[in-house]
Amino acid sequence: MAGMFAYIASSPFVLIELYGVPPRAFGWIFGGNAAALIAASQVNGALLLRVRAETILARSIATGAVIGVALVGVAVTSVGGLPVLLALLFAYLASRGFLQPNAVACALGNHPQRAASASALFGMVQFGGATVASALVGALHDGTARPMALVMGGSSVLALVAYVALARGRR
Repeated sequence: MAGMFAYIASSPFVLIELYGVPPRAFGWIFGGNAAALIAASQVNGALLLRVRAETILARSIATGAVIGVALVGVAVTSVGGLPVLLALLFAYLASRGFLQPNAVACALGNHPQRAASASALFGMVQFGGATVASALVGALHDGTARPMALVMGGSSVLALVAYVALARGRR
C-alpha cells in the first residue's frame, strides 16, 4: 500500500510537470493503471483455482521489488524516458492486484478466530504505511522522479525482506 500511495501522491507532479503529460492524458494514464490493478485482481481470482494464495503472494512481492528497483534505476538515469517509466508504473500497479488480495487472505487465514481484529490491524498497518509513504515523498521532493521511485522501490524491497524473514520464522 505504501508504494501505491507514493504513486498516487507523486505521479501528477512526475508525469504532468516533469514529463509534460497533458492533464487530460494523465487522467487516462492514471485510469489505465487503475484498470491494470483491477484486471490483475480478477485474474488473481481465477488463478487461485490452481495456485495457492501463498505462492501468488510470494511471487507478487518479489515481482514488485524487481519493478520497484527498476523504477529507481529509470528515475536516477532517465534511461528509456517516459515510455519505460509508464510501462514500469503499469506493471507495478498490476502487481498490486495480485499482492493485496492474497496478503489479506493469508493474514486473515492465519487467525480465523480473530478475523475482525486481524482485519482491523492489517488495515491500520496498510494505511499507516501509506500515510508515511505519502509524507516521505513530499519530504524527499527534489523536483525529480526520484522520490516517487525511491519510496515505491524501497517499500517493495522492505516488503520482500519482511516476507522472507517471516517465511523463515515459520520454518
